Formats: sequence, C-alpha cells, structure tokens
Amino acid sequence: MQVTIISAEINSGKTTYAKHLIEGHEMEYLGFLSLSDSLKKEFYLQDINDRKKILIMSESGNDAYEKLGRFYLDPNGFDIAFNSLIEEINNSSDNKTVLIDEVGRLELRGKGFNALINKLIEMDIDLLLCVRKSFVREVIEKYGFTNCKVINVEYDESFRKSNA
Repeated sequence: MQVTIISAEINSGKTTYAKHLIEGHEMEYLGFLSLSDSLKKEFYLQDINDRKKILIMSESGNDAYEKLGRFYLDPNGFDIAFNSLIEEINNSSDNKTVLIDEVGRLELRGKGFNALINKLIEMDIDLLLCVRKSFVREVIEKYGFTNCKVINVEYDESFRKSNA
C-alpha cells in the first residue's frame, strides 16, 4: 500500500492540488473531493468520477445532529460515501488509488472518513489524502502509516506558478 499526503494550511490549495494531480488520470482514481457552496454554508463530497454530490455539513440542520463549530454534520453523508466507494472498488477490475480530500479533526476523533480509511488500509488500497498541515503527524500516527510521501503544496513551486 502506498500513501501520499497532500498537505497545506486551511484554504491553501490542497483540493486544487489534488484536482491538478489527477487531471487527465481520473480513471486511475476513485474517491471524493470536499467542496463547499460559494458562501461556505454547506460542504459536500463530490465523487471524482460521476460528479455526484453528497451533503456532509450545513449551517442549517436538525438539532439532533452533531455539531462541528457552526455546522451540523449530516449523519448519513459519510455512510453513503463509504458504501458508494466500497461498491466502486468491488466493481473495479483495476487497482485504483483512492483520493480522500480533507482528512483531519473528524477522523482523529474516530468519525468522518475514519471507518472508510480503516477499511481501505485493511484492503491494502493505495491512498491519496488531503490533510491540513497541522494534522499530518497525528494522521500518520493514528493510521500507522510508514514510509508515506508528504507533498507540501506551499513548497511545490511548479504548482504554485502554474496556478498563480
């Protein structure tokens, strides 16, 4: 299993870098990008292949939902993503790398993509993870990643120049 982590500070280009990295090679990947609406009131996962969106957080929600800051976490969003991705893997005849955008606070608390990441490790699937710089060490330790490659977006000059 190969693990690559794309790292940067919050709102510093992790998702853009991931899009750039897989551009033209989408059929070699499965997984999700974490995106928001223009006002950053809702966050959703977008499947990188079929572009379907799954709501995971919203400023408006049910008071019974768990809150993360000002957002309500949709309790079904990550379950839908888990089931969808495992089905895609099982239906794929090729070994594909799985992209998971925004691994961090939720996963470190055993929520969000945690169950999915553990399942992918168990299945020996190559991973491409976007992780906020401040969480990289903790994510590596939590999942026991050894020999993983960390790409710091802020120091990749070729990427920064092409997206300036």
